[in-house]
Amino acid sequence: MVWAEDQAPERISKMDSALRIKRNSFFSFLSSFVRLFTNFLLFVGIARIYGPEAFGQYTIAHTYLILFYIFADFGFDLLLTTEIARSPDCTSELVQRFLPLKMIFALGSIVLMTLIAAISNFSPPTQLLMMVLSISIIGNSVTSFFFALFKGHEILFEETRTSFFQNIFLLIGLFILGLLHVPLIYIALLFACSKLIGVILIVPRTSKIAKLDTFKISFTGWRKTFKQGLPFGIHLLFGTLYFQLDTILLAYWKDDISVGFYQPGMKLIVLILVIPDVLISALLPTLVRLHSENRERWIRLNTLLGKTLMFIGLPFSVSLFVYADEIIRLVYGSGNFIESIPILRIFAFILFIRFASETFALILTTSKQQTIRMYIVVAVTFMNFLLNAYAIPKYGIQGAALVSLITNAVAGILYIIAVSVKSFGPIFLFGIRQILVTGITIIMVISFIALGIHSLVLGLIIMMISYVLIVYFIGYSIEDRSLLFAFKKII
Repeated sequence: MVWAEDQAPERISKMDSALRIKRNSFFSFLSSFVRLFTNFLLFVGIARIYGPEAFGQYTIAHTYLILFYIFADFGFDLLLTTEIARSPDCTSELVQRFLPLKMIFALGSIVLMTLIAAISNFSPPTQLLMMVLSISIIGNSVTSFFFALFKGHEILFEETRTSFFQNIFLLIGLFILGLLHVPLIYIALLFACSKLIGVILIVPRTSKIAKLDTFKISFTGWRKTFKQGLPFGIHLLFGTLYFQLDTILLAYWKDDISVGFYQPGMKLIVLILVIPDVLISALLPTLVRLHSENRERWIRLNTLLGKTLMFIGLPFSVSLFVYADEIIRLVYGSGNFIESIPILRIFAFILFIRFASETFALILTTSKQQTIRMYIVVAVTFMNFLLNAYAIPKYGIQGAALVSLITNAVAGILYIIAVSVKSFGPIFLFGIRQILVTGITIIMVISFIALGIHSLVLGLIIMMISYVLIVYFIGYSIEDRSLLFAFKKII
């Protein structure tokens, strides 16, 4: 009886942790989905109303904005989350150390983006869009920093709340401006305003945790802070760059309309990639903690996460490949983006690679091997540039898409090799069950094509029902299924 009483707090703690992960997964999904779906609607609206050339102009400006968001972040958000997860009592001190540097990088990003727009050979509409969108960097930097603070305490509701109101404002504004068919520059202004609203919503909510009522700016130990954030920042910057570099190079070596035909498929991929982002965001603090506390549970959770992501990514990839024509026509209109169909089919393979390899990259981060991950993304970014220098001038948008496929495949292989070399244990995610599920799915797709099932709706319904049964009974073992339905056992 004494033993049971002694164990009760531990059981309660496990249950609380499991519940917290489930809640955080839900809130993280809502935050990411609302944000990405709103952006997706924004781009679809621009494509349908303004056409491929204007779509390309806005996409070029937005691609640069994403890169400068990353430069403004420079890994401080992820570093803040991991440091708070390890030492939650030091939250106020960590915020005082990291926030000043974050603001310096944010202001520097605004200046650099504006300067690039001014001296580039882009079309005047693209230059103006870049300058206006750069205003949103300061708002995004502040909100993302405090989102990271809450993530470190495994509280994701505040990000969901703020993102919801930000994007409701943006959606309502888009609807009104779309009806008025205003010049595209007003859409960019609306987007920038939505980011500034996030600051107003999130900052007051941090006072209880970060004690901002007594907050003082401190540059003490800034060199140490910068050195800590350097691997995260370089990885984040180059990790985004090698996925976006093709768009930037197309803008320089081709034209706005080439980007306009290239990006529709990319926007669909980015929307779907919210799924691994959500799971990783929700599990990151727990995985960091388990790596220090319980290596066996850390391995079990990584293994199950890797298998699950692979199973989730496979049907999306197959659907995008088989029904690329129908999907492009449905989303972007019947005839304006025909050139985007073969690009989407190539991106379908990239999507599967990203789902299958993301866990290996996460293992490096949570095991304090972020520097290795940094080296990998820097290397593949340079490889991407060199291959694109040959492929884009000669093969255009299809060459850029193939280079992106090669780059992502090489990055995934290098992550797997790095994890294996570091001997992190039996984290072998491509076992017989994964091979069987993949093989059966390919046979099912070939059967669909042979039987002439070309209806998007009918094909997806049959495929999803069949696939869920295949994954449940073949993909997961009995132990896997018990862990999925009793998640507290993992942690």
